Amino acid sequence: MTTTTDIIDFRTETDDGATLHGFREGHGRPLLLVSGLSGTAGFWADIAATLGRSFQIIRFDQRGIGGSSRGAAPCDIERLARDGLDVLDAAGLDRAVVLGHSTGGCIAQAMAKLAPGRLDGLILSGSWLKACCSARGAPSSAATRRPSRRSPSSAPTNRAGSRRTGTSTTTPSRPPRRASRPRP
Repeated sequence: MTTTTDIIDFRTETDDGATLHGFREGHGRPLLLVSGLSGTAGFWADIAATLGRSFQIIRFDQRGIGGSSRGAAPCDIERLARDGLDVLDAAGLDRAVVLGHSTGGCIAQAMAKLAPGRLDGLILSGSWLKACCSARGAPSSAATRRPSRRSPSSAPTNRAGSRRTGTSTTTPSRPPRRASRPRP
């Protein structure tokens, strides 16, 4: 494993012609930092110096932002995950822990799905379980699915015996609350 206290600037080209601009600094176990949508390596600059005392930090400008060019491929979470793997390759790393913030957390999860053997760990910050939108903001198929049309009596129940219907939960043992009238 290569160790360094200097910031090493590097670039890599993706299969669709984008050039990704990255930085490597610090020493220890490799830690890839993935910022949120349209994020730059600069997002991590302050914390990278601190983390670099214990980790070899890899950070990069996402495609089309900062020192990285756009490329020709449609930009979605899976494409951005491949970019993260390309950055690891360019840094000469087979494996790393990945820390993703916001949409970067979705990108990190997609990296884990695409190449589980390349991740030693996954840290998600201010993220969510599944990306609901592409990087262009168009809803994914999961976000556009219609809810099921179950009748309340056939809806599944949770551990407390409440029925889940649509987006709200009803409890059969209590009548629904009535809104109080505003006082004059």
